[in-house]
Amino acid sequence: MTRQIEVASLTANDLSSIIRNPQVLPDFGTMLSRQSAMNPVLVARYHPPANPEEYEIVGVIELRDQIDELQISLLEVFERQLGIGVRLVKEAVRVARERARERLIVWSLPETMAFYRRLGFEESGEVVDGLHRLFLDVRLFELKVARQVQAGGKPSRAGYSLRPGVSGAP
Repeated sequence: MTRQIEVASLTANDLSSIIRNPQVLPDFGTMLSRQSAMNPVLVARYHPPANPEEYEIVGVIELRDQIDELQISLLEVFERQLGIGVRLVKEAVRVARERARERLIVWSLPETMAFYRRLGFEESGEVVDGLHRLFLDVRLFELKVARQVQAGGKPSRAGYSLRPGVSGAP
């Protein structure tokens, strides 16, 4: 069965769905509401095949706009192993490109660094309070995508397809 996952900007309906999710901390929706007024917040919505008008939130990414880079300040996925985190990061790359930002950065815990490395992030060498700063050069990411497409290759499971919208996830 294919799961239909859509990545889009946070809406008021999304906040209601997030607040009702038993996996979410009580103040998470309120925090997102405040943050979305200042920064881009994207959500991954799962649409059940039997009723595609309904959805549940299965992931959230909050971005902080900085002078020449976009920072991932929060990436939360409520259902693992479905490619949701990858989809959210790819959409963050698209937002960075739209805003003419050169880099996408993240401060990562050691246990999540492998996820970001698989997507092409590199370590900067900075470590603060146990968090490692990783960055992705948006232009190099786009070149990698273009080379894969020119070579007739299909983008890898780790991402590199920058098309937004709905896709089937296994």
